[in-house]
Amino acid sequence: MEVLIILATGIMCLLSFYFGMKCSKNEELISQETKEKVLHPIETYKEEEERKEVEKKNKIQRMQDAAVLDNIDNYNGSSLGQKPIPYFEDDEDEDEEGDDF
Repeated sequence: MEVLIILATGIMCLLSFYFGMKCSKNEELISQETKEKVLHPIETYKEEEERKEVEKKNKIQRMQDAAVLDNIDNYNGSSLGQKPIPYFEDDEDEDEEGDDF
């Protein structure tokens, strides 16, 4: 009789752990004290890095557009008064080129 109680308790513990893990796998953590959503720190870091990368690309694009427009305004038939156009090196482009051995 005691063996059945021990087995039933063990099985219930394992089932409770399994169902708890399955239910909370895709949900965000909720703080019990403040009832506010707590974001996952790794996901937050990745989103922040992606946002910074997009902002950097947008800034470079605006600088390129401004330089091109200034160059068009300053063009007099020669290269005098022309400004260099800033560029953004993308890490993915470097991988595609490869080495020529």
